[in-house]
Parts: sequence; structure tokens; C-alpha cells
Amino acid sequence: MDDSQIGFQQSEAGYYSCKGFGLEIYLIAINELPMAPVYYSLLLFASSKVRSQELIEEIVKNERMEYLAYAYQLHPELTEEISKMADRYTRNLEYIAQNMGQDLLPYISSEDRVRGLSVEDRIKDLSDEERHALLNKLLAAEDGLTPAQRLEGLTLEDIPPEDIVNRLSNEKRQAIRQLLDDQENGT
Repeated sequence: MDDSQIGFQQSEAGYYSCKGFGLEIYLIAINELPMAPVYYSLLLFASSKVRSQELIEEIVKNERMEYLAYAYQLHPELTEEISKMADRYTRNLEYIAQNMGQDLLPYISSEDRVRGLSVEDRIKDLSDEERHALLNKLLAAEDGLTPAQRLEGLTLEDIPPEDIVNRLSNEKRQAIRQLLDDQENGT
């Protein structure tokens, strides 16, 4: 073949090559590749929705979880639909969550991330200062008062002693016990 005639020759399913102008060019037609595990990573990018569906069905059927996470990223609705139909949806979601959960977080709204969590689970990792700030924010939202306005006019006599003690940390309670013991012993 001379350089004025360039034509691709198929060497195997989905693979084509062409020689011309002193170059050898290779072309991979993803939609034409056979449905085989060795081609799964390329078939994920097939332009044909039918071919993508065939691939995802194959991945789900053969439980090729390493490809399922990528299929979910590229075709979430289709992967979810096929997984549900195959009755493997929960197991597939567990795999995706365990192996890609951190990567998916930026795409999940904060409301969806905390849905299903108890109040205790939501605040368990907050520091004492963060909990105190959150409590003040919630109280202010509830009645519109700032912490200073809420305490205005209150004296220690107005607050039951058990409320004061219950809000103290164990270290502060221990320090108060020590002070009281010292005063009682005259030291």
C-alpha cells in the first residue's frame, strides 16, 4: 500500500492498525471489544449505553467488585438499577462504601451524610468547647437570646446545685472535693 492510500486493517475484535506516511497507527474500538474480564477497564468507557449495560450486568453477575466501584462512578443510575435487579444491591453498596466511601463524600450533601445518625453519633467527636458552642447556638436559635441575656439576673441561688455539679467535668468535681476536704480539715 502506498502512502496515498490509508486504510485500517482489523487484527482482532476491536483492534485496528494502519501503516502510512512512515507511521504505524493503532486504533481500539471500545464498543467492538469482546465482553471479557481483560477488557472490563476499557469497556467501562464504551460510548454505547447498551454496551455499558451489558458490561455492568456481567460485572454484577460475576461479582467483579473491583470494577463495580468504577462502574458506579461512571454510570451510577444504571449500576444501581442492574444491582437491584440482580438482588445484590446491598452487598454491592457495602463494597462501594467500604472501598470508595471517602472518595464519594464530596459528592454527598451534608444532609444526606448525617441522615440516619443519632444525635449522639453526630456529636460524639466534638470537643467540650464545640459542644458548648453548639448548645449556645441551639439555645439562641430556640429563644433568640444570647448566653449573656439568658443569664441576666440569675444568681447561683437560682440554679439547683445538682444542675451545677452535673455540668462539671470529673476533674473539676475532684478539685472541688479536694478543696472541701482541705477546708474541713483546716488545711
